[in-house]
Amino acid sequence: MAATAGRAGATTVGLGHPARKTCQVAAIEVEGTPASDIKGDLKMRLAWMVVVLGFAATGCAPKETAYMKNPATGEVAACGPYYKELEIQDAAKQWCVDDYARRGYVPAPSP
Repeated sequence: MAATAGRAGATTVGLGHPARKTCQVAAIEVEGTPASDIKGDLKMRLAWMVVVLGFAATGCAPKETAYMKNPATGEVAACGPYYKELEIQDAAKQWCVDDYARRGYVPAPSP
């Protein structure tokens, strides 16, 4: 099967409901590579870019830790680190602080 660079073929696709129109979808082969392989490669690259950007965004996101101190023993407990921008993380941090406060701990500066 000889492939031609830039060869295109059109396929008519129905859009489900009879009242809707049909459209034509073009499939392109580039240097013997079917269009489906090209799309798959682009999807994989896009997926990796999303993963890398996700790790970069979470790694650079500001985190905060709340410290609680037991006045009787001097023990310091850390609640966190939690991401500042996420509401669920804020709620988790507040729950941790409230839990230590019920046990008699008071807020303390970071060590």
